[in-house]
Parts: sequence; C-alpha cells; structure tokens
Amino acid sequence: AALMLGSLSRLMGRMLRTFAFTCGIADMCLKPEADARRKQLLEAGNQSIIDTDAEPDRIVELSKQSTEVNKLFPTEMMRPFPFNMLSLMTLAGSKGSKTNATQMSIHLGQQSFG
Repeated sequence: AALMLGSLSRLMGRMLRTFAFTCGIADMCLKPEADARRKQLLEAGNQSIIDTDAEPDRIVELSKQSTEVNKLFPTEMMRPFPFNMLSLMTLAGSKGSKTNATQMSIHLGQQSFG
C-alpha cells in the first residue's frame, strides 16, 4: 500500500508541475486592438481631467474612464477566459480579486474607489 501511495504521489506531483495554474504574460496582455482602445480611453480620461478645474469633477471623470477601461477585462485578453489562468484564479475567488487582475492587465495602477 505504501509503494502504491508513493507512486501515486509522484504521479500527482508530476501532473501538477505540468498542468498547474501558472500565469504567463499572455494571461495578462490585451489583444492589440483592445490595447489601442485602452490607450485611447486613458488619453481621453487624462484630457478630461486636465480640462476640469474642480476636484470632485476630476474624480467623477476618472471614475467614468476607469469604468470604461475595466470593461476590457477579461473579454479582450490575449488568452480567452477558460484558458486564462489569471482570470480563472481571480474570478473563482482563489487568488486576488477582479480589481487586482484588472490593475495588472489594464495597467491602471491604484484607483480611487468611492
């Protein structure tokens, strides 16, 4: 019995090393057309913030733009959802949250939520 359990343990260890949940660059990158859209939205957001004088209005504009950019995740990722381990881990609740994954993928950084 011990020999069988040892063999099973080695087999499962090899399987985990081969098929484990690892995140690669493709899991975090957007498709080229989505990345162009992201850049366009961020530039428009920067311009609208520059054009606004009042601080509360800037926060509202920033929130609108970040909401639009967030819609690109996870549908516009290079690797689609069932095969995208970053999306799988965050949406399943295993590691991090959708906010964390969005910040990594969309390159937004820390946001003001309120």
